[in-house]
Amino acid sequence: MNATKEDILKWFREEHKTDLLIDKKWIVQESDDGHSIFAKMDELPFGIGVEFIGDFADLILYSGVETATMSKDERLDLYRKLLILNDENHMVKATLAGRNDEIALRTDLDLKSLGKEEFNDALVSIIVGAVEIQKILGIKGDDEEEETQRIIEFVLNALQTKSKDEVVQMLIDKTGMEEKDAKEIVDKIQKEWNQKPPDNMYS
Repeated sequence: MNATKEDILKWFREEHKTDLLIDKKWIVQESDDGHSIFAKMDELPFGIGVEFIGDFADLILYSGVETATMSKDERLDLYRKLLILNDENHMVKATLAGRNDEIALRTDLDLKSLGKEEFNDALVSIIVGAVEIQKILGIKGDDEEEETQRIIEFVLNALQTKSKDEVVQMLIDKTGMEEKDAKEIVDKIQKEWNQKPPDNMYS
């Protein structure tokens, strides 16, 4: 399949009752120059950008953390951790974006072979990767635990059609997460699923 920007816009804008992340309700904006789009949903505390360059699309998640004003030692320590993460991850890479060197997650997609399910997998991977980035960045705040839990719950909800082993392996393969951490996350969410979730948890 040869996907286009219009296809990706359609995938984001069409809401369907499936377990796919892309089929949830997204708010989408297209840039004035037509070279990128920005997507946001209420359940997630961040937005996701898609930049189009020739036959490729770059999927980008912006952390909101800018490093340009950090001290030299702070940047050196942070960049070292991000480089280690890049070596461990199989699909998502940490990068810098914009004038102020904002930490972002990026994955490159080949439009010539991109389908809706592959694009959905990339979305899932980059959101799960955000959990690891939060640990590295040491983001603190009153709602940090709530936001991290919401991300994990939302992602695993999108994977409800997969077995426990498949979910664990997906977390390992696409984020570079340690096996014990992946198993811990899946066990925790599966335990919660044995109870009745709040009515609006996955709406």
